Amino acid sequence: MVGFALCQGGGAPHPADLLLVLAVASAAIGYAEGGRLSRTMPGWQVICWALVLAAPFVAVPTVLVIDDRLLIAPAAAWIGFAYVSAISMFLGFFAWYRGLALGGIATVGQLQLVQPFLTIFASAWLLGERIDVATYIAAALVIGSIAVGRRALYGRLRRTPLAWLYFPRRSTSARSSRMARIAIEKEHHLSHKKAKEAAEKVAVDLKRRFELDYRWNGDAIEFERPGLEGTLLVGKDDVRLDCELGFMLSLLRPTIETAVHKEFDKYFGKTKGKSA
Repeated sequence: MVGFALCQGGGAPHPADLLLVLAVASAAIGYAEGGRLSRTMPGWQVICWALVLAAPFVAVPTVLVIDDRLLIAPAAAWIGFAYVSAISMFLGFFAWYRGLALGGIATVGQLQLVQPFLTIFASAWLLGERIDVATYIAAALVIGSIAVGRRALYGRLRRTPLAWLYFPRRSTSARSSRMARIAIEKEHHLSHKKAKEAAEKVAVDLKRRFELDYRWNGDAIEFERPGLEGTLLVGKDDVRLDCELGFMLSLLRPTIETAVHKEFDKYFGKTKGKSA
């Protein structure tokens, strides 16, 4: 990316490049903090609060740069401004922060490297701007580096004791070919009433984080959402979670399992537990 910027800038950095670096750094911090907050509150609330808190600081420079050009701006300019404001910088962050919370900030954040090139390609498609060979080469190198990095990461994970978390065993059954299964069992030393209260707290936390619907059915909590269904059974001295994941959510199986283990440790104590 730095090499591409230097090439396009005449081979030497410019004062404006420093401002761009500062903007990238501040945006990275904002994305990371937003992704962290999205683990405890919905992504739409994160971006809404960010806009509310930033409004006083943005209002001053906005007022300073307003001039008569706003009055003569063409309709196309206002439409583009409306799209950037409502879609790109507002509604788009609903999905972005949700993705950061589910898939991990470091993992999902790599996709941001592709955004500048998507912008360039969009400018060629919508505005008829010319794209040179260097841009295509730089885009290919960035996408290739992301692919190689992820492949190297998965290769290292396969050689670790935690490989089973990321690479579920394959089954020959027709159902298992479409669904990934999570089975987590944990012992507890609570009374049955206290155990059900703890299970309710687990269900509330999982509902908030993964947008699940749940309901009690006797001693079991039944979970459901598109691409996921399962039960959390409260026994006399243990609790057991069994659920099936559709193809898309199966990609998040490690994240979901980690979250469940943390919830179990938080509400049932750090007793013996196992996954299947």
